[in-house]
Amino acid sequence: MKQIWKMALALAMAVTLVQGYPSANGKIDVKADETYPMGCGNFEVAYVTDNGGFSTIGCYNDFTQAKNEMYAHGNDAVVRHSSSKSPTKIIAMTSGVAASYSYRRGYADGSSRRAYATMDITQYQSTTTNEKITYVTSHREMIYKGTYSYNTGNGSGQIAVNLTGFDGYTNLDQVDLIPTKFLTNNMRILLGGNNDGSPWESPFWVRPRQSYYEVVQNGNYKELIYHCWSYWAKSDTPQDYSQTIGPAESWMNVGAVYYTNDMHALYTDRYFQNPVMVEGSPAKYYNYYEFLPLRSRTKFNGDQLNGFLNSRGYNEVAYDYDHLQSNQSKMVNSGWFFVNAQETYGVNALLAFCMGLLESGWGRSSIAINKNNLFGWNAVDSNPSGSADKYDNIESAVTQHMAVNLRGYLDINDARFFGSHLGNKGSGFNVKYASDPYWGLKIAALAYQVDKYVSGNNGSLTDYGTYSLGVINQYDAAVKRYADANSQTLYTTRYGATYQNDFTVILQSESNGWTGFPTTNGVRSDGALVPHKGNGYEAYNWQNSVGYLQSSKISKLSAGIFDNSQIGKVPTGDAVQKVAAMAWKDNLIAVNGQAYRPGIYVTDSNKVTQKLVVYNQYYDTKEFELTSTVSEKEQVSFKTEALDFTTLAEGSYFFEICTEYSELSDYNNSFYIGALETLPETKKVGNKTFSFSVKDNVLFMSVKLSGSEEGGDSGDHLKSTVRQALSKFEYADEHTLLIEGTAFINGYDFKEDSEVSHQLLLTNLETNEVTTIEAVTSLAPNPINLYDGFTYSKINFSASVDLAALTPGSYSVKIQIRNGDVKMYANLTSFDSNFLPEMKTLGEYRVQIVQNQLYNYRYEINIEKSDLDYSLINKPTKRNSAFDYTKLSLEGGRLNLNGMAWIYNAQFKAETQASHALIAVDENGVSYPLEAQNQACSVDYAEMLGSKFSMKNACFTSAADLSQLPEGDYRLYLDISAEGYRDIYEMTDIYSRAIETVTVDDRSYALFISPVRYRMVLSITQNGPNTDGGDDKGDTPPANAVQASELPVEDQPVEVPRPSSLVVPTPSATPGGENNEDETPAE
Repeated sequence: MKQIWKMALALAMAVTLVQGYPSANGKIDVKADETYPMGCGNFEVAYVTDNGGFSTIGCYNDFTQAKNEMYAHGNDAVVRHSSSKSPTKIIAMTSGVAASYSYRRGYADGSSRRAYATMDITQYQSTTTNEKITYVTSHREMIYKGTYSYNTGNGSGQIAVNLTGFDGYTNLDQVDLIPTKFLTNNMRILLGGNNDGSPWESPFWVRPRQSYYEVVQNGNYKELIYHCWSYWAKSDTPQDYSQTIGPAESWMNVGAVYYTNDMHALYTDRYFQNPVMVEGSPAKYYNYYEFLPLRSRTKFNGDQLNGFLNSRGYNEVAYDYDHLQSNQSKMVNSGWFFVNAQETYGVNALLAFCMGLLESGWGRSSIAINKNNLFGWNAVDSNPSGSADKYDNIESAVTQHMAVNLRGYLDINDARFFGSHLGNKGSGFNVKYASDPYWGLKIAALAYQVDKYVSGNNGSLTDYGTYSLGVINQYDAAVKRYADANSQTLYTTRYGATYQNDFTVILQSESNGWTGFPTTNGVRSDGALVPHKGNGYEAYNWQNSVGYLQSSKISKLSAGIFDNSQIGKVPTGDAVQKVAAMAWKDNLIAVNGQAYRPGIYVTDSNKVTQKLVVYNQYYDTKEFELTSTVSEKEQVSFKTEALDFTTLAEGSYFFEICTEYSELSDYNNSFYIGALETLPETKKVGNKTFSFSVKDNVLFMSVKLSGSEEGGDSGDHLKSTVRQALSKFEYADEHTLLIEGTAFINGYDFKEDSEVSHQLLLTNLETNEVTTIEAVTSLAPNPINLYDGFTYSKINFSASVDLAALTPGSYSVKIQIRNGDVKMYANLTSFDSNFLPEMKTLGEYRVQIVQNQLYNYRYEINIEKSDLDYSLINKPTKRNSAFDYTKLSLEGGRLNLNGMAWIYNAQFKAETQASHALIAVDENGVSYPLEAQNQACSVDYAEMLGSKFSMKNACFTSAADLSQLPEGDYRLYLDISAEGYRDIYEMTDIYSRAIETVTVDDRSYALFISPVRYRMVLSITQNGPNTDGGDDKGDTPPANAVQASELPVEDQPVEVPRPSSLVVPTPSATPGGENNEDETPAE
């Protein structure tokens, strides 16, 4: 009811605020001050509301004070002022984009005024003679970075923006500011209007979009689409300029979306707070063709360029624009003009050809046909047709373009030089050549399409990635004529006096710390540069035109390097894992679905096999082969109609689908069968009844003997248990945890009038003291139906835990449910790492929340002192790392230990730098390193456990001298690493074998098992002298030593048989703690 009321109110407000009507030209005639009424006479700080209006927070006389208040109110806050030229009156915002609107300034043109077609973005806030400037047309997206000045009299001011890579400043009155909330909520906003000259636009409504990259699978190609829009719109919809710009990087996953604030840095969120990380560093994307210097050669010949144009339906030369046919283009048969000019004048033929396609509309523009002008020379924005140059023929236009005209953009000393690549508004030709901020990217996208065509669209590329690229990382670096610091300086790398950005070079050669690359200017035989002006059609000497920089001054780019040899061998997306159906067929189970890794081809050398594995609660397994079929080289489907479960004993089971490749085994994958659209029906076969249910998104099968259900009480079948699931486990502030979720006892009614309450029980694992925290109980929006005849609606809980009020120590977290006279509790558990808050500091203590795998992923809160750096932990799986030992003693005051430890899914062998270290941490959190050495194992544990990951060097030994440690109690830790992975974790022994007391001289050394997760504790105390003169082994463990059997059942770890001499790290009894190679599933 409350939701309906809110929707009605929002609709009423929208109708009240917006009284606009369509005009004859399709725009909206509306007065902005009526659409977005001001709540203040001065500076108004306001929220953006859910219906696209503004709710006033406060009024301020000072702009700086208003901005500070805005930032204090978060991402949806803005500052508005009545003098603003923008319909919304927004002059500052916490987060969002700026839409360019050049038309709000103009100039005198005879008796009338003309609105500016473009607007400038300047390098500096205050104009200087040395600053760099770029320009852009109206309705383009810019990343907003702040408002730096504002004039209350006329609404002018300056804002900082980034326009596709160019960081600079522009006029506030020539933009409309669009808060991020309009973008995320797809809300309408009024833009434009208040023009200063012709053309005139009335304010118009639009649902603005924010640009982003998207990774898609397109047949054999994993590709990157750049989505961008013009903000001018009819019927609310902005004009879409999205395009496929090239192959996605190997680390990009299909379906991923990346936002960027400079075209390079990638983020997963619109606010640019969460960078994409690749191998531990923030990811940066450089499009290959966009940043390939034009001083390069394509592999394509003229026939291949002509063939591409023919493939798009253009096969006849156009001569008459007024009678242009659909198959005609002025560029038909022009391919060799570009290739010949490339060899002579040193400009990449493919990029110049695609530049012609873009500038001339595929050779079909009026100036291309009537003036042979493919490239828009002198076709200024205000009068393109009338001002454009005319050429005798297409060959002369191409030759002059590549020999002379582009040389101005390639001349290091020309004001138009921003790098020798196509680029964007931050660098390259695009800064000065075109007002379209995506001009360079559009040409790069066309070049990619040509490459796909020439390569037969078979998943390979021919030209893409031919060159290795680098970016000069030093401002104003001196480019030398030879690989010698004392040789002639050809030029320095700054763009003019104060600017340099993304100066890319081709890594042509490397020797003795110097890298050679083609120079942007041609170099004559005497070492002089070929300038732009006054040199006619001078050829580019490929042999002479090489410059050198010290290699340390160039950062190599990995972007765009496309290795054809890896097609079919490198994943192009996340594993596909789905079961389409599972049902009875007579007395057998039939199952079918798909499981494969996109991008991994099934071939004669890389065969695929699939199986279904059935696990019981003790992790005994039974395997069934599946029939596999392959389509499109990579898509693998499985099926069988012959799963015979009748031989299974009474118990509980779950299922795993495993896919294995014979050659590319790194991409083997498996998954647990989860929730199905339709569960197999309950069925009795012989004396066994099979029933199916889903818990934590895992499918379970129960097998019961008929006799086990006879003769009992009528209520035995209920088997009441606690059901619980989390919706929130996070910090509400620096020391308060907010825990919310669902918890109930099946087999009892949880109705609205039921006497239900929830409590959190925090048990100190050392002292067993319990802290009870009352939770707020509420109704679930949608009651849960278990189809057992009971109502489960009053089942939600919310609790706050004040960590500052807890005594330091380790606590398990339980959820307790009371329903009338019934009370049950269970460990609060979750597999989902999204419900795992980050580590916090609370005074001198560290607060670490863990999901302990040994106890079915129960939650534990650890408030302890420690100087260990857990940020170093890097594991390929969330699974607990393994530890066991074959020898452990304290003889002679030394920790004598022979053990084995490994990180799951990591290769522990000599060549992967496997290492083991021991650490003792005292009660004040101070760590002491203990001696340990890595060594080869005498037992092949990988073979014993059926693992594909090597454990050859997973063993270690120690004879650490403990006499140097001060008195006190110490927790023992392992710090292990291999293959770039690392883990730091407690040494534990759930079998309580590590109990020993030894006296050496006047010190006693005791090793015992703590009630806290069965961790090993070393205790050192000072005693009287040992009159026997030798070791004195004690037989009685310390008072706080513990055996597993002494704990309550729900706090005991789940035990499984141990193979041979090895103690396998114990999995839970649920599918989340399986003892196989793969990551545990999310809850």
